[in-house]
Amino acid sequence: MTSTSYTVPLNSSNAVVPGGATNVSFAVDYSTASASGGIYSTIEDLSRFGIAILNSTLISPEQTREWLKPVTHTADLRFSVGRPWEIVRMPIGADGRVVDLYTKAGDAAQYSSYFVLSPDHEVGFSILIAGIGSKVPFASAFIADTLASALIPALESQAAHETAANFAGLYKADHTRLNSSITLAVRGAGMVLESWISNGTNVLPVLQTVFGDVDIILYPSSSDRTSGEIAFRAVGGPGKAQDFGPFTRQLRENGGWTTLDLVQYGGGSYDLFVFDMDQDGRALAVTPALTRASLKRINQDI
Repeated sequence: MTSTSYTVPLNSSNAVVPGGATNVSFAVDYSTASASGGIYSTIEDLSRFGIAILNSTLISPEQTREWLKPVTHTADLRFSVGRPWEIVRMPIGADGRVVDLYTKAGDAAQYSSYFVLSPDHEVGFSILIAGIGSKVPFASAFIADTLASALIPALESQAAHETAANFAGLYKADHTRLNSSITLAVRGAGMVLESWISNGTNVLPVLQTVFGDVDIILYPSSSDRTSGEIAFRAVGGPGKAQDFGPFTRQLRENGGWTTLDLVQYGGGSYDLFVFDMDQDGRALAVTPALTRASLKRINQDI
C-alpha cells in the first residue's frame, strides 16, 4: 500500500482537490485523530487491503473470522457495530435471509469514502469521492446503495449456480445390496436435502420431528484443505406459515442453530454431512455422520 499514509503525500499530483489548489481541505493535519478518519489512500490500495483481509493474509483465518463479527447490536435490526465495523445487514430474497456487509465509512471536510466487505461472498468494494457542499456524504452513500443493490443479488445468483454445479445431484451407495441415497437440490434459501434413504428407510420424517414441516437446508460449517473435506450442518429452512410470532418463528425456523448434535446414533450426529471434494471444488461423495455410509455422487443434473 505505497500510496497510503497519515500525512500529506509528498507527491500530490494525482490528488483530487475540490475547488483547485486554493482549497486547503486536502492538506489538513488531523494529528492523533488520523487513525479514525485522516488517512490518505487510493482505490487501488484499499482494494489490496480488502483482499488481504478476505484472504487472511495479515492475520490467521481464525483471527479474521473473530474480527468480522458484531460487538453489539443496535435498535435497528438492519445495523450492528463491530471493531471498527459499521455492519449493514442487507435483507435478500423473500425468505428473510440477510447478508452482513462489513463497512467503514469516512468523511473529512469535502471528502467521503466507503470500504465495504461481504465475507459471505469473499468480495468487496471501495468508494472515494470529493466535492464541494454538504451533499458529499449522501452521494457516497447513494453510490454504495447502488453498488450493493446490484452486486449482492448477482453474487447470490452466481453462488447458487456454483453450489448446484459443485454439490447438487444424486448420491448413492456403491454396494448394490445397500439401498441408501441422498438427493440435494439448490433452491430458495440454499442447498436443500430433498431425500435421504438409509438402507431402505426414509430418514426425512425423523429429521422433521426436530425441524418441523420445513425444507432442510445444508449450511457449510468447516473445511479441511489437507484432506479435501467440507462439513455441512443441516438446519431447518423458512417456515411455510405466515402467522408466526417471534418465539414461534425462532422455534420453527432457527431452533436448529441451537440444537446441533441433539440426535445421535453411535456417536454420529444427525445433522452433520461431510463431503469429499476433488481438486476443482466439486463434490465426489457425501458421508452422513449418522450412518457413516459414504455415498458416491452419480448424477449432477438435479
